[in-house]
Amino acid sequence: MARDWYVGLLTLSLVLSGLQLSSAFCFGRGVPQLLSHQGSVGNLRAITYHRRPRAHGSLGVKMQGPELKDEELTQMEAELKDSQGWLGYVAPRPIRKVLWGALAANAFWGALILFGSNSANQQSVPLDKVAENLVFAAAFSVLLWNEFRDQSNRTERRTKLRKKQIEIGDREVFEKFDKASGRTRTFSRLKPVDDSWILRRIDRWGVVETYESGGNPLPTVGPAKGAILEQLVEEKKPNFILDIGSFVGYAAIRMARKQPAGGLTVTIEKDLRWHLSSKRFVWQSKLWQQYPWGEEPERKVECWYGDALERMDEVKETYGVPDMILIDANTKEYRDYLAKIEEAGLVKPGTVVIADNTGLFKEFAGVKEYLEYVRSSDKWKTESIETTLEYRLPILLSPLHPIITTLSWKPHVNPAI
Repeated sequence: MARDWYVGLLTLSLVLSGLQLSSAFCFGRGVPQLLSHQGSVGNLRAITYHRRPRAHGSLGVKMQGPELKDEELTQMEAELKDSQGWLGYVAPRPIRKVLWGALAANAFWGALILFGSNSANQQSVPLDKVAENLVFAAAFSVLLWNEFRDQSNRTERRTKLRKKQIEIGDREVFEKFDKASGRTRTFSRLKPVDDSWILRRIDRWGVVETYESGGNPLPTVGPAKGAILEQLVEEKKPNFILDIGSFVGYAAIRMARKQPAGGLTVTIEKDLRWHLSSKRFVWQSKLWQQYPWGEEPERKVECWYGDALERMDEVKETYGVPDMILIDANTKEYRDYLAKIEEAGLVKPGTVVIADNTGLFKEFAGVKEYLEYVRSSDKWKTESIETTLEYRLPILLSPLHPIITTLSWKPHVNPAI
């Protein structure tokens, strides 16, 4: 009977251990809060490239944070404590420790009783029963040891993850002087997911992708050209921006967050995967209404699905003429995009059209015709801005220097002609 009892408990313990491992594998080792943050880019990249990215970024700076309440500090400390996801709620680790410890002690004590009582009565010792109890005692002792080891490993992993998040800028650090101990205590918490957080995450993804692909960068505008876009938006102050070619929404987010209050950016993407990705990142950037009952953001990005050549007329009918247009899509269609922009009347005096990578692809079909047209046309005033290829240091660049071409519709030209 005792043997059946021990076998049942040992089976239960193995099942719980298996659930613990599956929980760690499926739920990010029991860090649901961090999973919700890190999944934004990681899941997309896993779907597209079937591998997850590694963290990469520059060192962050420790800051003196605002005064925090005690409950907020307690919550920050709790992030470092042992957490096991849903299994911790079903069978908490302290209970498992007590259970494995009690069963190990009981089995070992049973072996001692069997050996001692039979020896005292000068009876033959049932070595098979003693050995059986010792085996169970050893098994439960291993499970108990595994609980302590796993707890230590989890805490260590969380500490390293916390440190890495501080280094890459995803976690802010606060310091508070503890009068009781006379020491300054350090706390930290994850930064909220917003436009800056999403841009940092995509930039780190771009660095890793460029490195792993042997120099083929992620096809976003990247931080260097993104900064140029932001500068142009701050200078021109466009209330309405049209972005042709969303990809993951990186350029739209960078431009929209620098628009005046009440500004709108419409970004169009014909690849369904990237359209859905851009919608997700825009939503996480707080540039779209978070919930139906929530407030509208000050600056908004709308993600449209379809071919920009087919939807530009709808853009004009819905929102009128843009103040700024970014062309960053299929380079073979650059000339077609500009022709459609003129045909649909999506320009007015002062409208700025920005075309990415016109220097890199200046001899290729589409871009070549685009440059020949705008440089010979009396409708447009052209300017070229030399910059670097996304996610590469200038020292590593080949002789090819991507150029952004900006066009301004001349006031004396009627856009409807």
